[in-house]
Amino acid sequence: MTTSPDASSEAARSLPPLLSPRDESRLHLAATALHVAQTGADLVPVDPHAPAGALLSQALHLARVASTAVEAAVVAERERGTTWEELATVAGTTKQSAHQRWNQAVKSWSHLGRSAAMGMKEYSASDRAHSLDTSFAHIDPKSRTDAVSAGLDAVRHPHSAGAQEARRARARELHARCQDLERDITRNKEHYIKAPADRLEHLKRAANSTAAADLYEQLALVYDALVIAEPELAVEHRENADQRRSYAAVNRKDTEYRLEDAAKDLPASAPVGWGDEDAPSGLAPSGWAAEDDVPRVLASTDKEA
Repeated sequence: MTTSPDASSEAARSLPPLLSPRDESRLHLAATALHVAQTGADLVPVDPHAPAGALLSQALHLARVASTAVEAAVVAERERGTTWEELATVAGTTKQSAHQRWNQAVKSWSHLGRSAAMGMKEYSASDRAHSLDTSFAHIDPKSRTDAVSAGLDAVRHPHSAGAQEARRARARELHARCQDLERDITRNKEHYIKAPADRLEHLKRAANSTAAADLYEQLALVYDALVIAEPELAVEHRENADQRRSYAAVNRKDTEYRLEDAAKDLPASAPVGWGDEDAPSGLAPSGWAAEDDVPRVLASTDKEA
């Protein structure tokens, strides 16, 4: 169904404060593209009196700004369900290359709440959409006055707002849980014993690694839940879950080594990958747990002995 300009303009004036991630990505791309257009306009007309190198400097700046529009387009494509395979085909590259090139932009978008309101939260979605409509109208006076907002789902399908907000609320809850667990991991690192010197320190290090493994496994489960809450970014969330599980496995193995050394009451064997500097590429250092966990491991070890 096609929405008339008058109807869509009215709908745009009553948008919810925060739009769906897909609509937010559309506003983000529109704003970035307009910035590219405005930056390109600075090169026109060409200044015959510009100092040496000034024209190239402006063109290079335009290229950098244009690269942000490419990233914004990738984000918008991922939000609408475009796969990495499809993006790679359009870019004339492999899926792996496309993923390596643009995955960080998608992750950054996710970490910032999947919203184009970054740094301008005092403005409502209606304000932002209207501002983009106005800016585009200056560039193309012949276009409809609501050219940007008319393409938003919130305008085209206004009754979907409630469901979209429910999804956002669930995703916010899960992202907040991720942040809590990451803070716990950071705090546990403060108790990390890099080179245990005696039996008690081996046991503390074992408790340390055990707690870290537990935290990483909890974090992996939250990312599993985000796969369902944010299906558009399922690939990214699965990668995060797999990575955290690999961290947990490293810490479980370190626990085994520390308990073996504690049983022998020998200096640490320091297997490769357990220390901060020696951690293999892509793996976290061994675990970081509070000393409160030591009695649990001590009791477990004494029982086995």
